[in-house]
Amino acid sequence: MNKKITFIDITKSDNDIKQQLRYWRNQEFIRKNMFNQDIISKEDHEKFLRKLEEDDSTKVFLTFYDNRPFGVLNYHLREEDSLEFGYYLIDEKHISSGLGAVLEYVLLNHAFYNLKVKKVYCRTLTYNKKVINLHKKFGFIVQKTLKNIIKRDGKSLDACMQVIYPEIWEKQRTKIKKIIKYIIPLDDIGILKVEGK
Repeated sequence: MNKKITFIDITKSDNDIKQQLRYWRNQEFIRKNMFNQDIISKEDHEKFLRKLEEDDSTKVFLTFYDNRPFGVLNYHLREEDSLEFGYYLIDEKHISSGLGAVLEYVLLNHAFYNLKVKKVYCRTLTYNKKVINLHKKFGFIVQKTLKNIIKRDGKSLDACMQVIYPEIWEKQRTKIKKIIKYIIPLDDIGILKVEGK
């Protein structure tokens, strides 16, 4: 049997998985690259989950490979047909696996072909060069540097804001597709399912 990548909306998951999400997010290797490095409390996590139930513009998907969780993919629909996204892998052993690239590929296809947005963007702390360079390979361009976006350990940190447009993705998609199929067969990659979309 082939191994499949599947996506489950966190709001449709059972309570054990919802609580597991907080554990994953609180791991130090994940928090260090987040804008908010604080440990997420149980109370804050419950508020976050309630907000997801009420706010249709924000989606969080748990991602599975061969029925085992490996990552979290999220996006927020903004005004003027734009979408901001992010993702993280929940185990350090997956960091150089190529699975992050698979998530980005799925997200861009969903954003431009299902949601029909006009712009997709992301913000990454500038010291996270590996992720910034990955976005560039997908066709993202640097729009601006967000100066002093957060303070950490007494230092101000900047973030890189990158954007991609449908016409750029259309040109880049074929090249990226060839790379993705070496990570996992394209037929084994599921799609993001959103009610009403």
